[in-house]
Amino acid sequence: MSPTRCAGWLGSCLHAAVLMQLFLGASSLYEDQAGVNDWFVENVGRVKSAIFPPDSQKKRLFFSSDKNFVGAMESRSGNIIWRHDLAQNEAIDFIGQSGRNLVSISGGGRRVRAWNSADGVLLWDASLARMGGATEASDFDVLSVLDVNGDTMDDVLVLAGKEVHMRDGEIGKELWKWKTEAAGVSLLALVAREDKTVTVVGTSAGASGGGTHGVQILRLNLRDGTLPGSESAKTLTPDGGRGAWCSQSVMAGSIAVVCLDEEEGKLHVFHVDSKRSVTVDARQLLPSSVAGKPMTLKHAGGAAAVILAAGDHAVAVKVSKELKLDAVHTFAGVGAGPVSGNVDRNGDGVVVQASLGSGAAAAAGEAGGLAVECVHLASGEVKSSVVKGVAGSTHGKVEGLFVQPYVRKDGGVGLRLAVATESLSVAYVQQDKLVWERHEAMAYVMQGGLVDIPVPAPAHNELLDAEHIAQMGVVTRLLRRCMTDAADLAQFLSDPQSLVARATATAMNLMGVGGGEVKRTRAPWDAVGVSEQHDMSADRFGFQKVVMLLTEPSVLLGLHSKTGDVIWRTYLGHHAQAPGQALKVDKFFVTRGSAADGLLECLVLGHTLSPDASSSSSSSSSSSSSSSSSSSSFVATLNPLTGQLLSFEMVAYEVVYAATVPLFTGGHAHQVLMVVDSTLKVHAYPHKGEEGAEASRLLATKAGGLYFYLVDTSGRTIRGYSVAGEQGALEADEAWTVAFAEGEDMTSMAPHASDQAVKSAGRVLGNRAILLKYLNANLLAVATETLPGAGSKAGGSREGSIRIYLIDTVVGAIIHSVVHKDAHGPVHVVQAENVVVYSYWNNKKQRHEVSVLELYDNTPHDISSAAQMLAVRDRALAGGGGNSSRATFSSWRMDKPRVLAQTYIMPAGIKALSVTQSMHGITSKAILAALSTGSLLAIDKKFLDPRRPVGRPTPEDQEEGLVPYNPYLPIPATNVLSYHHTIVGLHGMAVAPARIESTCSVVAFGVDLFYSRVAPAKAYDCLGEDFNYPSLILAVVGLAFASYGITWFSGQREVSQAWK
Repeated sequence: MSPTRCAGWLGSCLHAAVLMQLFLGASSLYEDQAGVNDWFVENVGRVKSAIFPPDSQKKRLFFSSDKNFVGAMESRSGNIIWRHDLAQNEAIDFIGQSGRNLVSISGGGRRVRAWNSADGVLLWDASLARMGGATEASDFDVLSVLDVNGDTMDDVLVLAGKEVHMRDGEIGKELWKWKTEAAGVSLLALVAREDKTVTVVGTSAGASGGGTHGVQILRLNLRDGTLPGSESAKTLTPDGGRGAWCSQSVMAGSIAVVCLDEEEGKLHVFHVDSKRSVTVDARQLLPSSVAGKPMTLKHAGGAAAVILAAGDHAVAVKVSKELKLDAVHTFAGVGAGPVSGNVDRNGDGVVVQASLGSGAAAAAGEAGGLAVECVHLASGEVKSSVVKGVAGSTHGKVEGLFVQPYVRKDGGVGLRLAVATESLSVAYVQQDKLVWERHEAMAYVMQGGLVDIPVPAPAHNELLDAEHIAQMGVVTRLLRRCMTDAADLAQFLSDPQSLVARATATAMNLMGVGGGEVKRTRAPWDAVGVSEQHDMSADRFGFQKVVMLLTEPSVLLGLHSKTGDVIWRTYLGHHAQAPGQALKVDKFFVTRGSAADGLLECLVLGHTLSPDASSSSSSSSSSSSSSSSSSSSFVATLNPLTGQLLSFEMVAYEVVYAATVPLFTGGHAHQVLMVVDSTLKVHAYPHKGEEGAEASRLLATKAGGLYFYLVDTSGRTIRGYSVAGEQGALEADEAWTVAFAEGEDMTSMAPHASDQAVKSAGRVLGNRAILLKYLNANLLAVATETLPGAGSKAGGSREGSIRIYLIDTVVGAIIHSVVHKDAHGPVHVVQAENVVVYSYWNNKKQRHEVSVLELYDNTPHDISSAAQMLAVRDRALAGGGGNSSRATFSSWRMDKPRVLAQTYIMPAGIKALSVTQSMHGITSKAILAALSTGSLLAIDKKFLDPRRPVGRPTPEDQEEGLVPYNPYLPIPATNVLSYHHTIVGLHGMAVAPARIESTCSVVAFGVDLFYSRVAPAKAYDCLGEDFNYPSLILAVVGLAFASYGITWFSGQREVSQAWK
């Protein structure tokens, strides 16, 4: 074989090997990409109750939450092992351990379920058929009893209100039911006995109600629920008991029931077995400093003790079997932290207080930690400690405390705590150390946004600085870009130690070997050190972002877009300046989102709530009024990269509107924020120093062209305003009003997205004609609903209807409206360029539908040449109507667009709509739909095209790429961005473009969080994450060596032949 043929054959083999490797790598594309460019965070909401398993070796923490979750967490890491979401209106009343199972009571005591505590499998679900009942936690109890029906499985005894149910532990079948016949009796607890009976403890309110008139203690046979022998329901009263002598009743372990007579200041104790009673003066157990203050009584978990509180003090009162009461320890600062207790496996009890703030927590406040005081009931020993990592300034007060004492290997008593704070964090503490912390505020996200991690200069100037780019020509930009890339490459290769460390850490992480940590250096813009704990290095593609979340508990969080880890959290609730006052955040605005120095800024607006105001407040949007009952607001600024709070200021007015305007202070330092108060005075932010004066001046220069609108709290009126006045004295004047008919209520609205890039002002048809897009930045889409029965008042049908209005917010003109009869909400609307998409429920057809409106300029003739395009432009510039990308749009011309509409059938319900974005607006868009199934779906815009042809497409339709009309919208599995994840409570999305045109980032939030990258037209401008770089490098290196070897071999052959 000649050298030339040998070289060609070897090169072909190597090329074939490279191609095979690439194809093999692409065969597992979807499986490999799952979890690479996306992440999923499970949350449960505010933890209402938590219990530890009786066996301290089982690393579990069972919980229930206000989001109606029941589940288990891993006590080593805080990860959710399993969870189940009950019905939305089925609040969880009680959870309890029954052998190896977890039992939950929900729906006001109407349903009881048993779950396998190991994996969360539902074992059985039964109805208790309660017609009514109390909602206090003391009205429910669960007790595991030995096998009653002979199936070798432990059975479950359930107390709910006035009833006791015996349920089969395996299938939940009711074995017997007992109900007290006495009027006004409320059952408290169940106490197991060794003689195959159970003691039922309750209190009687008497015929007139209003307090406890007596205590009932009786026994039931476990076999059939009957009263044994001569047992009868007898009401017990203390000696000399009067009418309603007891205001509160709790159990002291399984020994006694303790009743508080607050009027007389006494404690009445009734022994559960002997039924004898003892009366003690409660005031002698309390310190003299709280004399005369109201008293409360609380149980201490399973410990044989009660907690007597008055004022800001609480006393742990031990109850002995002889009914002797001893005040073991007094806790101070109860307002800053609750007191709770429990027993270990030996029956030894402890009472614990965890505090942040005042009293016993004063030392913790100085040290920045959680103060824990623990008293052992048997010895009276008190231990105090401070847990680092939890502070009142970042977490607020302690709201819930759940305790588990356990016996250590050395025989001592250890302590585990689950602490729920005011900022909805759950901290797990063991042996005075913070083991993990969960941020459940993420289950209450109101607004989300994405901020780019800054690219340092000079790359920042070449990529992001618009003014810098505009000053250069095309060739200059290319040369500068190549020089910048070369400088970045040289800087990357100049530190071989860092390069080797990163490569080693990456390899160890890929192999699953620990120790793959990279020692990071603090970024110049980082004042708090987050860049030392997280990878905050920027990438030129714009994938490295900080996901910023604003939540209902006034907590702001920053998450890393690559990992989903919490980078920072800031709690603003502790800035309240009056007792009982609450601060509620409304909205945030990124006023400096791009800077080479990394000193970004985000402005947060919120309002104050008085102590008697509702704890829930509606978030104010950038285009609607806030409907809170507050009289003042606050403004906070922070760095969205680090969470560092830069300033906090209370203002003396109530903010009703806020929006960023396209104005920037010197050097693009800050974008100006326009704020309107309840007196319609206009303020500019930043408002202090030279930048404040410049912002006010810039806003005054644009006063005549600034318009906004407010929504009336009645939900039927939209009022438009114009800004007028001079610098420092700007006011808003009412310009127009749109009032809807009585019975027609606004359900949703979608303003035009002002931050979306628009590359093309027209749409090219198959016959090369052009449809000019109707691009109105002042357009507002409003959805209203007329309920059945109100149709005659609103001019609609009797069955109810949905109406869509397109309103110009400068002049208040309704430029288009659509009505859907016999339809109802919820309605969700989104706008993108000249497209309006909305979803609703078709009541007549009993299905979900999605409608699309596309708006185009109402030109008299089709534009099919450049001359016609120029004619339209000239007419627009001359004020003769029309619209083009080169003409200045004016709402005063009152041009009505040509509207193309179509409706499609959606197989699933929609809970929210959004649209993808790209850096320059070139990439085709996709509509993002949050489905009622908890999935996130990307719908290709070509399927939501009103011009889809009915029947066989013409050659022009095929040239344009139109898809034949089909009333059903497809849901391909590959378009479900969340694939197998179910995003519970999904209700909103935030989208931001990357720095490459093909891709954008989206974060979907509900109870859970989901982040992913979206490429509607595929990633055509970058290589995929799963691209096989090692094989490519090896192939290139192999080809180079083979080429060199063949060349040398060929030369040697020629030399040897020449010597012959």
